[in-house]
Amino acid sequence: MMIASLTMMFASLCLAFYAAHGFGRSGNVLDVLYAAAMLPWTLVVAVMLLTDRGWLGHDGPSVVRIFYQIAILSMAVFLLHGMGALHVPETALVGAQALLGIFLAALPMADLMWPPHVLEWGWAYMNGAFAAVLVARVIQLACRTAEPEGWIVLIVMLFALGVAAVDVQSHVLSDTLGSISHGFLAAALLVLWLVLSRRIETAAWKYARHADDSNRGQLAQDLHDGVGAHLTSIIAALATGTAQQRATALSLQHCLLELKVLVDGQTQDGSVLEHLASLRYRLQPLLQSAGLQMNWHISDEEVLERLRGDAALQVLRVAQEALANVVRHSGADEVSVACGYMKTTRCLVLEVVDNGIGLPSKVLSVADQSRPPGGNRGGKGLSGMARRANKLGGEIVIEPAQGRGTRVKLQLPLWRHLATSSHQVRKAGWASQLR
Repeated sequence: MMIASLTMMFASLCLAFYAAHGFGRSGNVLDVLYAAAMLPWTLVVAVMLLTDRGWLGHDGPSVVRIFYQIAILSMAVFLLHGMGALHVPETALVGAQALLGIFLAALPMADLMWPPHVLEWGWAYMNGAFAAVLVARVIQLACRTAEPEGWIVLIVMLFALGVAAVDVQSHVLSDTLGSISHGFLAAALLVLWLVLSRRIETAAWKYARHADDSNRGQLAQDLHDGVGAHLTSIIAALATGTAQQRATALSLQHCLLELKVLVDGQTQDGSVLEHLASLRYRLQPLLQSAGLQMNWHISDEEVLERLRGDAALQVLRVAQEALANVVRHSGADEVSVACGYMKTTRCLVLEVVDNGIGLPSKVLSVADQSRPPGGNRGGKGLSGMARRANKLGGEIVIEPAQGRGTRVKLQLPLWRHLATSSHQVRKAGWASQLR
């Protein structure tokens, strides 16, 4: 019993530190939630060992139950977040269970007149009732989304519920904590974390992503050979005409660029680095024809490679709109694009700086990102960038550049997007496979 408990405590501690280290490198929220799910079990086992030796006196069982309640909370949050179901109702339900459970677990320490076994059974039945409601909610979400990871999380959750049911009904909680079922549960949680965080990848996901890339390549080729070829011919014919025809050619070139960038961004599996690289490739001819030199500074960091899904596409659209404004309105002959990861704030930082005439002072700030579109002060482009930043929970600033010109700066907190984007990638991959 002693060896099993110490082994469990040591393994939980190692996994928690490994996951925390992974969060420090990638910023994936799922890593820190898994670490938070492992640490309480270490504390539960430690308190249990102290209780068995009488160090905590008659309050020992209550202390064990308090930490066990915290462990239940952390594991529930990890599982719900893993299937993308940690919304307000679920958060409120888990939070209420944790608060009421801690309260009931601590009551015996107050030396009330109630028999201890009454409070113990009350604590057990309360957890059972909350768990039943939570599982019913998860089943409903799994049926509604019909995503494989949702069913996997549900299976692990039902297994965890069975283990917890045996634990909370035990008058001596420490008698059950060293059972083999806890080892199987720990293994199931470990495998689930590795799968959801994509540290291990199934053949189905690889096949789905390959199918997406093939379809995207075919669509891009069809666009180039069909609509793109026709637009290119029209642009070439207009480029040597009157000033009005040249302006029309430039507008058509913007339309062609928009179509190509739209096709490039169709895959949800593309990272923000891949999207920006595609944008650079597409924009280079347009910028050259407009007499603009582009300086490109994109950090090739792992954490940026992990930003995918809708968040990566929104960053792409902000960069695209900022560069389109430079071409159309700035009168600049040089533009710089930089994107990197700021470790101190765990933020992606995107900057587009030109040396043009700058913007009027009345449109240099879009700090009020909640302003409705009809009341924007900087045109549809600036308000569109502000709306995208607001949707991502980020911040965008437009200000004079050093010397002359304009600087557009987007700051995006990555910690709130990496796990979500991984969930979206898995969803898109399975949907593609089912098609």
